[in-house]
Amino acid sequence: MKTTYTDEEKRIIQELQPLDVGGWHATHGLAQNFKCAYCDRDYVESYDAFYSLTLDHITPACRGGDHSEENTVACCRACNFLKHMYKPEGNSREERIADARRHITKKR
Repeated sequence: MKTTYTDEEKRIIQELQPLDVGGWHATHGLAQNFKCAYCDRDYVESYDAFYSLTLDHITPACRGGDHSEENTVACCRACNFLKHMYKPEGNSREERIADARRHITKKR
C-alpha cells in the first residue's frame, strides 16, 4: 500500500473527500488507480461502479487478519462476495492478492 503521495495525488484526495468520498476510499482508490484489486473493475466509469467499492481484508479478519493497510484492499462487491472467507497463500501482499484473484476467477 502506498504511504507517501505526490502533491498532485494529495490534491486529488482533498478534492474527492468533500464529494462524499471518505479518506479511505480516496487513498485506497488512488493507490490502486481506482480499480478493483482482484478484477480491475474501474470505479470511475460510473456512479454505480464507484459505490460498489468495498474494503476487503486480504487475510480475513475471522481468520486472524488485521485491519492494517498492508492487509486491506479496495475491491468491488462481487469480488468481495466471491472471495468470502478464503485465506490466500503467499509470503508477500502481492502474492496473497494474486492467489485471491485466482480463487475468485475460478468461482466466476
